[in-house]
Amino acid sequence: MNKNRILILALVALILIGGVIYMACSRPQDSVAITKIVVATKTLDRGALVTKEDVRLVEWPKSTPLRGSFSDPSKVVGHVLRVKVQVNEPILESKLAPKETRSQ
Repeated sequence: MNKNRILILALVALILIGGVIYMACSRPQDSVAITKIVVATKTLDRGALVTKEDVRLVEWPKSTPLRGSFSDPSKVVGHVLRVKVQVNEPILESKLAPKETRSQ
């Protein structure tokens, strides 16, 4: 009798677990609107001239806009950095010198 109880409890537990897994998998996932922004591929020192090899695009949630960010790498290439930029750090307009500025 004790063995039957354990089997019944195990079966009920498996059914409940299966139901939870089914509900979790069939629930529609919340989709997050994504944009792309320009970040540094490596650490760039203050005064460095930004090249196309220095930047790449990464996904960024549209719901959290980053003021002064760029979605086009060509808008960053050719600018001199006013400050040091770390790897994967977004390159913002405030970190760039005007296009005509020469590198050090």
